[in-house]
Amino acid sequence: MGYTSCLADPDVWFRASTKPDGFEYYEYILVYIDDLVVISHQPSFSMKLLEEVYRLKDGYSEPDRYLGAEVKQWHFPEDSSKKYWVLSSHQYIKEMIRNVELHLQEQNCSLPKVHQPLPSHYFWNWI
Repeated sequence: MGYTSCLADPDVWFRASTKPDGFEYYEYILVYIDDLVVISHQPSFSMKLLEEVYRLKDGYSEPDRYLGAEVKQWHFPEDSSKKYWVLSSHQYIKEMIRNVELHLQEQNCSLPKVHQPLPSHYFWNWI
């Protein structure tokens, strides 16, 4: 397939590629146990090649989660013609808090209730 394993992280694979308009860039495949993310102008091309060699348990599609983070598309309001991919830790943090609360509950403890992170009279005095 022409990908090279990264020296800094052997689970990151890359290769040089060119878009139809001549723009040169690197394609990446990120591997973590049984999760794969292909970062490319045409990710389905690399996924089809992988599918010919390996059994993909659920096939492949656009990502919605990777390493516990939600993967979403983002469009900037001033240029909605381009799409960007972002990772959100919202669901990961929510699940982490739930797990901490369950663990504390088993020990008959709980997190303190906080209505706001700082008292209302607190302010920064910049000098």
